[in-house]
Amino acid sequence: MPVAAPPLLGQHLLIDGRVGIMPTVEGACALLAAIARLLGMRMLGQPRAYRQGKGVVGFVVIVTSHISLHLYPAPAMSYVDIFSCKPFDAVPATMYVSQRLRMTDVTSRQIDRGTG
Repeated sequence: MPVAAPPLLGQHLLIDGRVGIMPTVEGACALLAAIARLLGMRMLGQPRAYRQGKGVVGFVVIVTSHISLHLYPAPAMSYVDIFSCKPFDAVPATMYVSQRLRMTDVTSRQIDRGTG
């Protein structure tokens, strides 16, 4: 008897690349909120972002998990994570983030969680 594949419990999208602009703390919060809206995800509170050295880190908790970002000026790199138990389309999310941050050398990986 074949064994059924375990159910998909979530998607984790990782978007890494060189940034062409370095947002302010306020700009990072706006970006996090815009990503949540783009994907139809409900935020449980306002996005939070903080200075870390010369970079910016931020997150927003969503009903189905979280969205986070780490932006560093030297080298000018960005790391954005979107994790959700609700399925979402990774392509528009990747395009939106890369356009907003004017990213080059973009790497996008999706990990399906809960697949064993």
